[in-house]
Amino acid sequence: MITKKPRILFAEQNPQQRQALEFFFEDKGVEVHFSDHDGRMVLQDIEDFAPHIVVLDVFMPHYDAVAVKNLCQAKEHCPLLFVAQGSYVSDKIIQYVMDAGYDRYLLRPFAFEILLDMTTAVFGKDFGRKSGLTSLECRAEKILKQMGMPSYITGYKYLRQGISMAIKQPLVLEHMTKEFYPGIAKLNNTTASSVERAIRNAVSIVWERGNLAVVNEYFCCGINSVWGKPANKEFVAIVSDRLRAQIRKENMIG
Repeated sequence: MITKKPRILFAEQNPQQRQALEFFFEDKGVEVHFSDHDGRMVLQDIEDFAPHIVVLDVFMPHYDAVAVKNLCQAKEHCPLLFVAQGSYVSDKIIQYVMDAGYDRYLLRPFAFEILLDMTTAVFGKDFGRKSGLTSLECRAEKILKQMGMPSYITGYKYLRQGISMAIKQPLVLEHMTKEFYPGIAKLNNTTASSVERAIRNAVSIVWERGNLAVVNEYFCCGINSVWGKPANKEFVAIVSDRLRAQIRKENMIG
């Protein structure tokens, strides 16, 4: 098992995709780096960044994914895993990259958890514990995932932190604008208004296309209620109260 912090290089230029990847991996103990969609630049960044895993489009200017892998063999820093990605399904293309020694071909869009699982296979299941998440944040994260909230959106991270904060300081929810939002903003070097908007968007996503069974379990009114989706304060309060009760039942806190 490798003990260094995992590093993944993406040949990705789309700013929305870059942001999504950053948000997904930043708190999981994984470093990410982005290269231009150009085989020459990818080779240089592999040399500079020394990634353990690379995720490349099959076809790129100057060198395609297979050429990049072949040229890497002679370099000092050769990634451990090579992953190809594309927006089309072609048996010939997939066979082309797999015959060249690629470990996986991913069809866009793909679930980021696939890459996380591949990272875990190389580094072991405990590397993510170096991410700095508290046990409360891990518990909150599990609930948000069960509700069907995408882990790459900004509000996911803010809610994870906010639920943990509300459990430790229940009265903070009485001061959303003066304490709750500013407290999370300070942790993330952003503004209170940005935190408020991101959380509201995250709640809306869960309410509109989340896991119906899990959401109804937490909110007795249910997704289809005429009352509509809960406000940020109500969402955090209900989830934090439920989690606090679970923890007390398990005798984890007094």
